[in-house]
Amino acid sequence: MCNGRDAAKACGTPVLEAQLRDDRLAIEAGPKEGKGERKMNRMQIEEGKSRILWTRQSPELRRELERSGKYRVKQEYLEKKNGNMSGYYDRLYRWYTRAASRILDTGGAPYPIWFNLTEDRMLQPVEGSEILAVELPAEAYLLCNYEAWGYVVNYFYVALSREDEERHRAELRKNGLKSDDELFLTEKGNFYPILKREVEKSWERIFTLRPDDTERGVAATSWELRSEWIREVRSYEKGALDGPE
Repeated sequence: MCNGRDAAKACGTPVLEAQLRDDRLAIEAGPKEGKGERKMNRMQIEEGKSRILWTRQSPELRRELERSGKYRVKQEYLEKKNGNMSGYYDRLYRWYTRAASRILDTGGAPYPIWFNLTEDRMLQPVEGSEILAVELPAEAYLLCNYEAWGYVVNYFYVALSREDEERHRAELRKNGLKSDDELFLTEKGNFYPILKREVEKSWERIFTLRPDDTERGVAATSWELRSEWIREVRSYEKGALDGPE
């Protein structure tokens, strides 16, 4: 996690409450463009379309698919992968799933499985990993603004536009705050609850805001994998990535 981004926001004012209300209306109204404003876009999949997506996983995933025919991320997997950071990622991914469930049926699974949209953008193999090419049905995955997701990971405000970002920065300065993460990592969040809520509400834009770079800036998530969706498996066992001696 990073600290110290010079973001900005206001607390407890009618202006903030109006901004939250306007944000909800903008999302409900659909695509809109204005001066200095990035296009709002419901990045939902087209009905009836499946898609080949790519994911890097440990061999345990495929073994579970072979045993049961389906895979969901379990808490013990999260703990094994993230160690002493697992509590943070548990809260983060549960928030993500709650937000996503307003758009797509996540089937009660608590944690997402992450995918890249193209082979050339996928996570590169590491020793002891597997690369899976998976054909996911349209109703099984959700697109996400991956650039904006990085802001959520670091407790930052996801702005609608440059003007919105400047307004937010000014509000932070007015309240003596240097960065959004102070609202979550210090006691200051207790003193600015409406400001903190505005930041949290902005995170939902990861599903509606088109990234500046649609090639690199979009990821996909699903909450279940099924064995019949697997199209290719590339295994990288110990020593498989070593170059010639």
